[in-house]
Amino acid sequence: MRIGEKPPIGLEDYIRQQLRGVTEKVRAEREDRAHRVRGQGEKVAISQEAQELVELLRRAKEIPEVRMELVRRLREAIQKGTYEVSSRDVATKMILESLYEVLGR
Repeated sequence: MRIGEKPPIGLEDYIRQQLRGVTEKVRAEREDRAHRVRGQGEKVAISQEAQELVELLRRAKEIPEVRMELVRRLREAIQKGTYEVSSRDVATKMILESLYEVLGR
């Protein structure tokens, strides 16, 4: 597994799902306002949920792609010869990578 290659399982799908939900709500709110506000000029309002999502995305961007403390611990364990790999984890990762390739992600 390469560090930083893909987000944790489910995180990417969760973010996409949340974005879709917010986008649909914003679109519905705009359409509703457009019907009610004809002739009053345009106004833009961002829902609380959309503002929270923007904040979450901003915070996610601040997280470093490489977790230096984890890298340091792994290097140390490898150098000492104490690093152990779970065969179950390796098999799971291989299966997931194959599925990603088949699904074109």
